[in-house]
Amino acid sequence: MNKRIYWLDWLRGIAIIFMIIYHMIYQRVIWFSLSPDVLALPLVRFFQLGAQLLFISISGISCSFSKSNWKRGGICLGYGLIITLVTSTFFPEERIVFGILHFLGTAIILYSLIKPLVVRVQPYLGSFLCLLTFSLLYPFIYKGYYIKYMVQNTWVQHLWEKGSFNVLGFPSLTFGSADYFPLIPWFFLFLSGTFIGLVLKERPRQNKVPRYPLPVLTFMGKHSLLIYLLHIPAILGLFFIFDLLLP
Repeated sequence: MNKRIYWLDWLRGIAIIFMIIYHMIYQRVIWFSLSPDVLALPLVRFFQLGAQLLFISISGISCSFSKSNWKRGGICLGYGLIITLVTSTFFPEERIVFGILHFLGTAIILYSLIKPLVVRVQPYLGSFLCLLTFSLLYPFIYKGYYIKYMVQNTWVQHLWEKGSFNVLGFPSLTFGSADYFPLIPWFFLFLSGTFIGLVLKERPRQNKVPRYPLPVLTFMGKHSLLIYLLHIPAILGLFFIFDLLLP
């Protein structure tokens, strides 16, 4: 029996579309002198956040069904390190140090370690608490509210300046990454997905083959990692060709 949950592929496919739209705009800003102000437009932010929220929560949901999370985590982390090497070598201004693949690989491995504790929590309560924590920490981290408190302690300030907290979500002033997904707050969104996955796992009827298969979204959802790895070179290639043909 096919146990794949097709609507998760559809949502992952939608996330891919959102990601491609946002990165097309972002690459025009970086490489083709489109005004950076466009990145702050509500619609552009919608595509960016929509892709992020869908990718991370769906990845968490998938962990509850996978029997090879260690392998999945290692693959994501490995590809992330390759991206770091490539971007640092050829595009140092746009290098990616701890991007979405680094985060997902780390999150999946961490979940594998704490899974015995996660499954003991009532799923609905766990999902609610994790979503609430994510919502509270998101502005706290991204607005930089933590800095004035951290620097009050000498040894904490020293570790912070050395970049010891970059992965956690407290980047030093010298840290830079074109794509940055720290464990705080995103790991709480990821965990909320794992709790949702525990609920879905007890509902096998959700795995039923749909009447309307939506083949394009299904294909994109099934091959999301490959599309992610190839979409930036493809976008840049198309833009360069377009600008050469129509200067």
